[in-house]
Amino acid sequence: MAGPAGTSQRTPLGRVRGLGAAGQGVGGYLRQRLGAVGLLILAPWFVLSAIRAASGGHEGVVAWLQQPVNAVGVALFILVACFHMRIGMNTIIEDYIQKSGSRLALLALNALVVVAAGVAGLYAVMMIGFGN
Repeated sequence: MAGPAGTSQRTPLGRVRGLGAAGQGVGGYLRQRLGAVGLLILAPWFVLSAIRAASGGHEGVVAWLQQPVNAVGVALFILVACFHMRIGMNTIIEDYIQKSGSRLALLALNALVVVAAGVAGLYAVMMIGFGN
């Protein structure tokens, strides 16, 4: 980022560490992209497989999820989607919420919601996968 006459507007410490405005540097960017690539692979498989399984009704979906490959695939989809969602929401909160107390509360709430969604999704897959 260049300022007037080509000078950098970043602090000397920020230039040395290579950190952006949120203090995370490229690590957060790369994790977000890794999650996106995972979703690009898993989402089409999940949607097409789920549509095919849903054509058999409730019994078809249960039978589909009781196959280990499908159960693991759905679990991976849930984990990657939660991972990707948390990073994306953290970025939005850090970029647009100015008050530090509000930002901290929203970051904590985001983590809580993501963990709750992930646990609920994995629990559902395990309950169906194990036949309960």
